[in-house]
Amino acid sequence: MDNNFVVLMAILAVIGSYIITSVFFFKFPNILHNKKKPKIHCRHISHRGGAGENLENTIAAFDHAVKVGTDMLEIDLQLTKDGVVVVSHDPNLLRTAGVSSNISEIGRASCRERV
Repeated sequence: MDNNFVVLMAILAVIGSYIITSVFFFKFPNILHNKKKPKIHCRHISHRGGAGENLENTIAAFDHAVKVGTDMLEIDLQLTKDGVVVVSHDPNLLRTAGVSSNISEIGRASCRERV
């Protein structure tokens, strides 16, 4: 037999063995490693009720988040000038209402008019 042919067959045998072994351990990883138990359980928290899927901080957003299995709901609150708590992520109304007013500087009635 030709010397090059023997070398080629040896290389193909090594590569074939590597592929077969890799596929086997990919399918059965617990043969090499024991499955680890997580030290903490991560919870799913819906920020603003899952603002990417519904209008933020709305009952519809919170209902949808609960329906898809969220563990916790997160809500943002702001305080108006007259001490009323309102639900808003931003302290300013520009992004959500198009009016540049700080919630802490206006009363509840003004806040409702601007939104």
